[in-house]
Amino acid sequence: MKRFLIFVFVFVLFLPLLSETKKYVRVAVETARVREIPSLEGKVIARIKKGTELEVIEKVGEWFRVYLPDGKTTGYISSRVVVVAKEVEEKEVREEKKLEEKKIREEKKPVEKRREVVRRREVEKPLSLFVTFSFDVPFADFKDEYLISAYNEDGPYSGRYNASESFCPEVGLMYRIKEKIGILFSVEPFISKTKGDILAQIPHPFYFGKFRELVIKDNFSYSEIPFNLNVTYDAGKLKGISILLTGGLTLFYSSAEILESFTYADIYPYDTVTLTSTKYKTFSSFSPGINAGVAGFYPLKENMGLGIQLKSSFGKASFTPEGRDKVSYTLGGFKAGLYFRLSI
Repeated sequence: MKRFLIFVFVFVLFLPLLSETKKYVRVAVETARVREIPSLEGKVIARIKKGTELEVIEKVGEWFRVYLPDGKTTGYISSRVVVVAKEVEEKEVREEKKLEEKKIREEKKPVEKRREVVRRREVEKPLSLFVTFSFDVPFADFKDEYLISAYNEDGPYSGRYNASESFCPEVGLMYRIKEKIGILFSVEPFISKTKGDILAQIPHPFYFGKFRELVIKDNFSYSEIPFNLNVTYDAGKLKGISILLTGGLTLFYSSAEILESFTYADIYPYDTVTLTSTKYKTFSSFSPGINAGVAGFYPLKENMGLGIQLKSSFGKASFTPEGRDKVSYTLGGFKAGLYFRLSI
């Protein structure tokens, strides 16, 4: 009985020591020195790398007495170069938790954004077909002037040609290479007439300086076929209407008809002349130019839009009738009309 009471007494006495949780410190610098005594004058017995955990035996002032990694040797390490392992772990757990919460918040937005981009791409396919039907006001007004020689005298000839307004279709394909930038190719044949006002002053056979006037009025054929290679820019939306800006190079194929020659009859006393026949001739050429425009369209369906287009193009062309001076005229003009777009 006496031995049992002694055993209980010893067990109760050492119970706090048995229940005490071991304490560790972690090296917080690249290399920490462990010394024989708790002093900077003490002999260095080991060098410990950053992150190594050491079991604490006791704390002596600003020093910890610790077991070295071999588990047997003891020494002293400064509290300035270590941190309590438990505190570090708790801090790391808190930081990891914060990072995880931040990551979850940030991942939400990109997912929503990606979904929005996918939906947009489903609606706005990269390749689009468009057709316009515009009213065209052309620039093509030109003059054909030369001298008529008769009876050793020259009389002036003046032919004025004014291109008429007309409706003009345009068909093209647009390919979007980036979110807002694309490449566009289109053709817009313009076929019209020019109103020819011609005044020929023919010398008189009897009187010097007296001219007989011959007036010719007729309609002449005129056409332009511009081939456009443009860059497009999606300028965004204004009250639900998509704005598209276009601009680039144009290759014009133009064809202009003029009065090449005519014949006339005169009867004594030769004060008047009468037109008897005319001969027309058509001149064609390829000429470079530029164009720019803006279109505003409203989506009717998922891949379909309808709106209006304003556009202007510009170029120069010329031809030289046989035996006469060069005739120059301006290509292009102003256009405004309906714009239909279909993504395919």
